[in-house]
Amino acid sequence: MGKIFNFTTCIVLFCFTIQVGNAQQSPQFTQFHLNKYFINPAFGGLERSLSVTAFYRTQWDQISGAPKQQGVNAHMPVYLFGGSLGISIMNETVGLERNTSFSASYNAVRQLDFGIFSLGASIGLTQKSVDFSRSLTPDGEYTGGINHNDPILGSSIANGISPIWSVAGYFSNFWTEVGFRIQNLPSHPISVNDLKIDLGPTYTVFTELKALNAFRGIKIKPSFLINRNNQETQIAAMAHTEYGNIFGGIGFRGYNSNSFESLLFLMGVQIDKNYRVSYSYDYGFNSIGRISDGSHEFILNYNLQKLIGIGLDPPIIYNPRNL
Repeated sequence: MGKIFNFTTCIVLFCFTIQVGNAQQSPQFTQFHLNKYFINPAFGGLERSLSVTAFYRTQWDQISGAPKQQGVNAHMPVYLFGGSLGISIMNETVGLERNTSFSASYNAVRQLDFGIFSLGASIGLTQKSVDFSRSLTPDGEYTGGINHNDPILGSSIANGISPIWSVAGYFSNFWTEVGFRIQNLPSHPISVNDLKIDLGPTYTVFTELKALNAFRGIKIKPSFLINRNNQETQIAAMAHTEYGNIFGGIGFRGYNSNSFESLLFLMGVQIDKNYRVSYSYDYGFNSIGRISDGSHEFILNYNLQKLIGIGLDPPIIYNPRNL
């Protein structure tokens, strides 16, 4: 398995040898509907309480150098600012790359007659590191006198840092939730030594139907996610099912009408009023997915479950003794 992925790593390294490259699309997560703030900063505070989510994902398990992501985010409503504040931290490794990002967000929340609307933005920094010392030919010497030294690649760790930003909107009412996010528009480069890697814009659309009563206490919440950059579109769908404190789901992910990347499975439990834990497994149908042990994703969520509000005026309690 490692040799198979090392060949792929060679292709990635070849892409880095040009002076300007394009960064890969934002990482795709299976449990997008359980980590809404991560995909849309305008969701901040809509749970009316402090919410903290930690996640871990390993993609294409058992393949050396395959993508891995770890992160944590938190958000809560703040009366003083008439909206909500949030922060997000993520670390991603893929091949020779490591991407570490931090961002903070603010979103204004307004309650309308037909639902709640939120408009927000986030800003932060991302650091990209490329460890060329882990390449297949750090010395460039092969049997037979063949030399593959590349002065651009080198054999050290190269680093670069760049700002990141996004704008987003979110709407929620009794029946549905809809959100959109535009990230890194306009595009801008991040310099890693002599390399310039373009951070292009990404567009995300999310929608979810509120719980539909099926039968015998079972509820179903369908959700959809569309990610788009300048090269391709990714589509994911999940049918989330709840029964008491237990939940699960099944879904799919694909790139377009002619492809079918993965079948998605979800299970989880609401441990108590504060803690929720969930696990998902991706069974891949593409060429890489078929030679791996699938993708695994874990999420742990803590919710204070103390009604704080969403930038709205707190309810007034009148005491007749003071009238």
